[in-house]
This record gives sequence, C-alpha cells and structure tokens, in this order.
Amino acid sequence: MDGVVKLFLWYLDSTAAASAVALLVLAIQAVFRRYLSVRVRHAMWMVVLLRLLLPVFPDSQVSIFNAGALLADVKHAMTFGEPQVNSLIPQELMVNGTAKSDSADAPAVRTDGETESSKLNLPALPNKPEHPAALQAIAALWLGGAGFMLLYLAGYTLHLRRKRASLRMVADTRILAILDACRDKFNVAAPIRLYTGTPWNSPYIWGLTRPRIYVPEAICKELSAEQLFHIFSHELAHYKRRDIAWNAIGGVVLAVHWLNPLVWLCIGRMKADRELACDAYVLEVLGEAEAVPYGLTILEFLKRIPARRNDAHLIYFFGSDPFRQFSQRMKMIQTFKKGSYKLSAAAIVCVALLSMATLTDAARPAGSSVPEARLEAGVTSIMPSDTATDRVLYNSAFRNYNNLEKAVKVAGLKFKVPTELPAGYSFSEASFQLQQGEANARQMTLLFNDRNNGQIEGSFFFTASAKEGGLEAAVAEAEQNEKKRAESEPTIRKELVDIAGQKVTKITSELRKARHIVYLWQEQDIVYVIRDLRAAGEQTVVRMIASMAFPDPGIYTQYVSDDMLNVMIYDTGDLRQVPKAIGFAPKFPLELPGSYKVQYAMNTQKVNFSYPTDAADQKTRLLYTVYRKADNAEEKAGGITVMQIKDNRMTEDIQAKGFVGFFRIDGKQFEVKTAPVTIGGVAAFKTEPYKIDGALSSPNERDLVSYFWKENVACFQAVFPANVEQQEQIVAFLMKEKAADLERL
Repeated sequence: MDGVVKLFLWYLDSTAAASAVALLVLAIQAVFRRYLSVRVRHAMWMVVLLRLLLPVFPDSQVSIFNAGALLADVKHAMTFGEPQVNSLIPQELMVNGTAKSDSADAPAVRTDGETESSKLNLPALPNKPEHPAALQAIAALWLGGAGFMLLYLAGYTLHLRRKRASLRMVADTRILAILDACRDKFNVAAPIRLYTGTPWNSPYIWGLTRPRIYVPEAICKELSAEQLFHIFSHELAHYKRRDIAWNAIGGVVLAVHWLNPLVWLCIGRMKADRELACDAYVLEVLGEAEAVPYGLTILEFLKRIPARRNDAHLIYFFGSDPFRQFSQRMKMIQTFKKGSYKLSAAAIVCVALLSMATLTDAARPAGSSVPEARLEAGVTSIMPSDTATDRVLYNSAFRNYNNLEKAVKVAGLKFKVPTELPAGYSFSEASFQLQQGEANARQMTLLFNDRNNGQIEGSFFFTASAKEGGLEAAVAEAEQNEKKRAESEPTIRKELVDIAGQKVTKITSELRKARHIVYLWQEQDIVYVIRDLRAAGEQTVVRMIASMAFPDPGIYTQYVSDDMLNVMIYDTGDLRQVPKAIGFAPKFPLELPGSYKVQYAMNTQKVNFSYPTDAADQKTRLLYTVYRKADNAEEKAGGITVMQIKDNRMTEDIQAKGFVGFFRIDGKQFEVKTAPVTIGGVAAFKTEPYKIDGALSSPNERDLVSYFWKENVACFQAVFPANVEQQEQIVAFLMKEKAADLERL
C-alpha cells in the first residue's frame, strides 16, 4: 500500500506543478489574447500537457518554481522527503528531541552531554504503516479512478474498432477525387482511406500509423464538392498537425489527473484552441479568399447536427460542443489573414522561454539531499467563366450547380444523360473539378435524390467522364474501389450484359449481407457509370440507359433543383438567374462607401435572413451578398452583409411586434428588439446590438446591428458589425441604389 501512496504523492507533485503552469498560461492568454495567434495558444497548452505527462524534469535557475522557495520545499517534502520519524515515536522514547536507539549496545544521549553506560530496556516500536490511513484511502481512490478511466479508454477503443468494422469504404470516384486533390494541396503522401456509414454524425480522422477518415453518409450525398473539399481539408489538417497523437496523449493525461478540475478545464480549452488552430492551418493552405466559403461549410455542417447527441466520444471522455465553439471559430475565420498561422520568430522565442520556465524544476541549493531519481474552400484558381461575356465574381476549382445547363457550359464536357429516372427520384446537383490552367472538366457527377417530405430516402450517382484508358481503365478502377470498400475481401463478379442494345459491364460486389452493383459502359469517348442505385431493379437501369440522350432545352428543364440550400454565384451568368429565384430584380452594387467591395454572393433560403414561419416559408429564396474592405486593412471593421428577399409583411410584423426573430444555430428562434429610424427620408427599423446566435454566442463574439426596410415588393436587410462606422451612410446608399442591370454588370 505504501507504494500506492508514493505513486499518489508523485501525482500530487505533478498535478500541483502543472496547475501552477496552467494558471500561468491562463493568465498570459487572458492578458495577451488579442496578440496571440491560435497556433501559439494551442502550443502553450501543449506545454501544460507535457508538464502533466512527463515524470522527470531538469533543474534550472530560470524555472518559475524558483519564485517560491516554500512551494519548492513543500513539493520536495511531499514527494521525496523522508517520513517524519518523530511523529511515529512516542514522546516517552525521545531524549532532547532525538529518537533513542532500540539497540542494547548503543549509548543514549543525555541532556547534560555525558554518556550513560547503563543499558536501556526499550519496548519494541509498534509496526505502524509509513503513511496515515486517510492518505492511503485517498491514494486508493485516485488509483482506482485512474484505472477505471484507462480501462474505459481501452474498452471504448475496442468498441470503436467493432463499430468501424461495419463501415463501408467510399468508392465514389467523385468523392475520392476530391480527397486526392486535398491530399495534393496539403502535401500528404500517405494513402488515406475514406469510410462512410451511419454510426456517427460527425466526420473525423483516426489512426496514428494508418490514417483513415470517416464521413457520414448524409454528408457524402448532400454536400457539394466544395463543401466536401473543406471537410477533407479540415481532417487532413488534423493529420498534418499530429493532432491524432496529441488526442491520445490528452486522453491518458486526463485519466491520470482526473481528480484535478483544473486539468479538465485546460484540456477542454486546448481542444477548443486546437480546432481554431486547425481552421487557421486550413485557411493558410487554401488562402484568405476561402475564409467565407469555409465558414459557410462549418455553418451548413453544424445545422445538420442534432442539438442533443447521445453518442459517446472517446477523446477526453466527452464530446466537443460544436455549437459553443461555433462563435469562436466564425470570429477567427472572419478575421483570418494570410500568414497568421505561421510562427514568427518572436512567437517561437516566447514559447521557448515558457517551456524553459515551466518544463524545469527549481534549482536545488548546494548540498541538498533531495534524490535525483523521480518517479496540433475549395481551392481557388484562375478559371474561365462559362462564356466570354460573363464576368467571374467568385472563382473556385470545384464547382457545383443546381442546374445542368450551366454546369455543362462551364465544364465543357459533352455527354448524354438519362431522361427517365426511377420513381420518386429527381436531379439534385451537378459537380465537377476544373484542373488548374485547363478550361474543361474531365468528369461530371450528377446526384439524384429520392425525397419524401423534405427527407432524403435514397440517392444514386451518375458519372460521365472522358477517362484516359476508356472503359477498360474505368472497370479496373471500379473493381479496385469495390475491394477497398471493406477491410476483408468482398466477392466480386464481373459480367458483360446487353442492356437496351448497349454492352454494359456489370460489377457485383458482395460482402456479408451487403450487395453493391456498378454499371459501366462507353459511347464514343465518354465512359458512363451508375452506382448506389440499391433500391431499383435491373429493369429500372434498362429504362434509364434506353432513355439516354444529349441534353436539349427540354431536358435542361428537367435537370433543375430547388433543394440546394446555398447556390453559389460564380459569375454574372449565375447572377442573371437570381430574379427568377427570388421573384424580383435585385440590387447588386459592386462597391459600397468605405471601400467595401463584393467578396462573394449566393442564392440561399430564409433561414439566413430571419426565422421562418413554417417549412414552406423556409424555402423562400433570397440574394445574400458579402462585402469586405478591399485591402482588408481594418480587421476590426469586419464584413457587411446585404440581403434582399420578397417581402411577406415582414416590415409590418417588425413594426407591430417591436422585434425581429433570427434563426439560432440550434434551430430555435431568438428575438432582438428593434426601433424605427428614418434614413434619407425612408422609414426603416434598426435592431439593438445582438450576437449571431443570441444566448449561445460567446461573450467575446462581435456585436451586430441590422437595418430592415421595404422597397416595393422587396424587404432588405443590411447587417453590420456594431463598431463599423458609416452605417446609416451605407444604408442610405443602398436605398438610393437602383436595381442592377444584370445584362451590363
């Protein structure tokens, strides 16, 4: 038992010293937070983690523990000092404060300093334990809790392995191409497999030696290519930053130091700062221009996560709260500047000094008897517009469109599409990747969904590609993808069948009870693939292949989707489609007073304007435009958002109620008071300062102010960071602005 107590005393020493370091780090971050990059903040928490983890530290004159000699003495006494013998020997056996010897031949010391030659008949000392019972009990409690935590960690790891055995390897060439593009962008040479399934709501990366990424099925089916690129970029950033290893270390440390509440706080802070640092790394690689689309991907993803989740999380024994961290991440993304992730010389020196001061112990005085032994948006590029007359507004290598006609124009790929679809299915999205420096895409992927009351009940992919090597290469790739779908080898059967007069290669993959079929054929230089059509029989495929035709105006009307939440506006051609979507001709100034210029725009739904009254109202479309400083010099100024939607008595409701309802990240409404104002002779309503998610926002989150006003059939909203000057001047400018001449923009 004494060994357990000594181990517990080492724990007290370690956790007390680490607590001092943690408090120092908390103080530094509180005072200098605005000057510290997220990467530096995360590095400071890693210093705390190392202090908690390592058993031995060198002595140093620069250690912070030199500041308190008393603290150092207590520290050494707790861990290394010999037991206080005086407290274990009865007072009647003491002579002048010195313990008498129990040896019959040893002389006793007299108070007069003379030696007494007579023999002392001393009773034998009782065989008492070296440490008090209370200390032994606490030590046993700590060790039992640590053992339980470590066993839980190991057990849950095994549990995860069993659940992962049911995952399916993603074989969709569209998604794998996005992942490969991410690997190239982040210089990841190691092969990384991609899995999907339904056990969890969140994507994540695991595996220290063989990294693998899990993405939920819904994300694979519903998110655009650009959004998938952002998600893969985030997970690869974790891999490049070695966050997987630090996760494992953090779990072990928290298991050992579970009694210390400050350690729980620090690990939570470190985890939050790690996500911020990961976001910063992504934007450092992708570029500052991707900040807004990347932030929108996070917003879109968080809206898909239930407000309450019951699935357990391995890391640190509790899952992260994405809604609580959302405001911090959005603030960092909005204010990100290229180069801010890199460690400056000053930052390196500061972290090194912190390490020298905290990862060392107090220097011992000469002659000390203390023993030496101690128990971490899509890629933008210059791409051509779809026509010579269209002006590019937002450029991205990955494109996703809600209408096939525009997608075909931009991609420059001529191919056939099925004009007859399975019952219940409709076109959802067209996506492709433009290679840097090339005008045409080599592959187009069409997503079809079976929707029932807004819920997706089935999906399948149709791919047309000008693949090098033709059908033979596509079949070989499909076979290889089927083998990658699971850890064990599936049974794969390949056969050549005649479908609607077309020679089609049918690949059937079976593993356990799962059955997967891929159809491939080639016409001229185009290879076609149908995959994931599980619910339909072969007769459905026969009808689809028999109906194949090159798109014409009639077919294009069939290939239009109204279900995409955010339809990006890449060029003026996309902008010309906005009046039809929102019901009126919008205003679209390219520049606002104060050197604010258009950064990006999209056609989106009412959840981004105000709180919808019902499901039908939620689908009301609007034009959402973001303006930022041209030189991005004034970081505090932030961006300005201008929205315009067809009015449905919104301004009247604001006037009657005295407030406006906004959509909170958890799906609930929060209300913000308004007051009537007159700007340039036009009646408007101004909100009081509010935060983007009301009570769910961080106290440090930037305050916003919105202005609402009505013009003819449209309701306008201009959203400003509260500290932006010229608010009313900009609103007055927008009020006087005429509807854009979209043909001459």
